[in-house]
Amino acid sequence: MDPISITVAALAAIAGGAAGEVGSQAVTKLKEMVFHRGRSSSIEGRTPLAEPELIRLLEDPGSNERARELREALLLRASQDEEFSHGLAAWWDQLRPTVEASGDTHNSISGGTLNGPVLQGRDFSGVNFHMGAPTSRTEDE
Repeated sequence: MDPISITVAALAAIAGGAAGEVGSQAVTKLKEMVFHRGRSSSIEGRTPLAEPELIRLLEDPGSNERARELREALLLRASQDEEFSHGLAAWWDQLRPTVEASGDTHNSISGGTLNGPVLQGRDFSGVNFHMGAPTSRTEDE
């Protein structure tokens, strides 16, 4: 599994407490991985990649910008540290079903009259309804 599929939204969600106890455990595991001093976790004695970004996200847990910065740092570190890459991929494989399930959508329509398209589901993008002007209805129809 390629860790590049880790989403900004998922990082922001777990940092913000989504997914309950599983999310909390995921944050703890991510901290352990990030703060572990692997063979290539730092360059020339600098702070290991992703440490400052993780700290900033945990200080501002709902921030997509902080989550994006962390994602980029995690992927950079994974590209430089094979051990970290494998750990990150395993972490995400274990967490992904929980994070994705925590956004379940339950839709229902009851009663009333609908005069147009209805779209129910989750995670839509690029959806357009091209509808003409409404027509009047008569009793004879």
